[in-house]
Amino acid sequence: MSELNLYQRALNHIANIEYEYGVHMDYEEFVSKRLPSYYNIQIDNTNNNYQGHVGIIYNFEIEEGSAQIICGYNKNEDEIFTLELNDIFKNHVEGKWKIYEYKIKDDSN
Repeated sequence: MSELNLYQRALNHIANIEYEYGVHMDYEEFVSKRLPSYYNIQIDNTNNNYQGHVGIIYNFEIEEGSAQIICGYNKNEDEIFTLELNDIFKNHVEGKWKIYEYKIKDDSN
């Protein structure tokens, strides 16, 4: 898959992230590129950094600060999956769902 097509897949994957974690990432703003440069999606082809997959890094802001979600793209299964979430994002989501005693599970745990 070309990097341009993978970028489009990464954009489309925002809806999955929003649903899974109950956050709003401003999909429309990512598409329009009207956001400040620290809102971005990076494609990293250094496979050995992402369990042998292509890395997709989402950087965006939430109330508590700069959030980052690191995903991997498995080209054999054409699937994007979460590898790691930074502590700011984890604390935001867990705080939001505290009443349910929700704990985030990612590959960094």
